[in-house]
Amino acid sequence: MFSESGLNELSLYFTKNTLYAFDFDGTITSLKHGYSFVKIKPSLRKKLRLLAALVPVVVVSGRGKRSLEKTLSEPAIRVVGDHGIEGAHKLSMKRRKEFKSKMNLLKDFIATHFINNEKMKGLFIEDKKISLTLHFYNSSCPERNRQKVIKALEKMKSPPRLILGRGVLNCLPTFKLNKGTSILHLRKVLKCSHAIYLGDDGTDEDVFRLKDKKILKVRIGKTRTTSATHYLWDQSEVEVLISRILEFLMPGHLNSL
Repeated sequence: MFSESGLNELSLYFTKNTLYAFDFDGTITSLKHGYSFVKIKPSLRKKLRLLAALVPVVVVSGRGKRSLEKTLSEPAIRVVGDHGIEGAHKLSMKRRKEFKSKMNLLKDFIATHFINNEKMKGLFIEDKKISLTLHFYNSSCPERNRQKVIKALEKMKSPPRLILGRGVLNCLPTFKLNKGTSILHLRKVLKCSHAIYLGDDGTDEDVFRLKDKKILKVRIGKTRTTSATHYLWDQSEVEVLISRILEFLMPGHLNSL
């Protein structure tokens, strides 16, 4: 992706009329220290801050919007939480109430059937009000336990949308709002001709599956099971890509960063 021919091909997207969008965990932060101990590398934070001063930048995450705002702590960067549900689309009070009610019922179901089960010991429910994330990191058999929960939830009368993440299961109240719809909506609202999106796992496929050729879809890590059109080898290359973008936007200033 960083070859001369590759960068020339991508230069169409590296403009001030592009929406620059990033997933959070595993994309602009490393997950090697766990979900609760994320930290943005200072040099990467500096470049993100500079990028946000030049062009529209948004972070789209599975985390709750308020939690993400606090963790990111960059006022110039737009934040969209709950896998695209909150922060891009306007939710009416009625719809928000419906989402919360559905997640409360789901939380009660999971607590009743799994939390007190000795075989599920270590399962943790992260309640984000309008979505839930089930963490299996500390359970004895993470993947086997996750599959058991999936089978049970899929049999519910009104099942939630389920999205697999690394060691987690995300439960959403709707199929209609997601990371993909949020990118399309923000690009329209901000009047951007193009968009670039970087993500690292299955939770980002709603963006990667979009047929819009004006959206550059970049995955962290190469895999055959993605709809992304480009990839970076690992999370460390995200900063390299942002540096290249800044060089296109600010020719000759890369060495001063």
